[in-house]
Amino acid sequence: MVPTNSIESFPDEILLEIFSYCSVEDLALSIQHVNKRWKEVSQDPKLWKDLVFRPAKGMNDEWIRNVVEQAPLLRCLVLSHEIDAPLLVDSLCKGCTDMKKLQFSSSQKLATTVLQKLRRKFPDIECLVLAVHQKYNLTYRLPPTIN
Repeated sequence: MVPTNSIESFPDEILLEIFSYCSVEDLALSIQHVNKRWKEVSQDPKLWKDLVFRPAKGMNDEWIRNVVEQAPLLRCLVLSHEIDAPLLVDSLCKGCTDMKKLQFSSSQKLATTVLQKLRRKFPDIECLVLAVHQKYNLTYRLPPTIN
């Protein structure tokens, strides 16, 4: 029997509130692996609706891909440094189901094939930001009819 003062006795709504203070990294790499209940609560769409994953410049590509692959409800990724785009897109395709906004850094080079793969996997993507300079971005709001 679980003691009444244990976190396991908290209702899902309270856990959801607690988890709302966690980072994308914590949700993807730690919290969802505690137990089945925490995984279910940590994958509530309300929790992920406004979360943005902004990897710091020091984070290596493999770690970023690992987070993305374990964050199925991630909807927004903002990159501040160059990353291996084809591998990242493969990870996005494996892990994420409903990407809405994707922003690449000003130093990122993107092949047409990478952009085409993104479009095929995420036909409902709403915003793709290609930063061309630290101060200037090209933001594309993509209508669903573009292929």
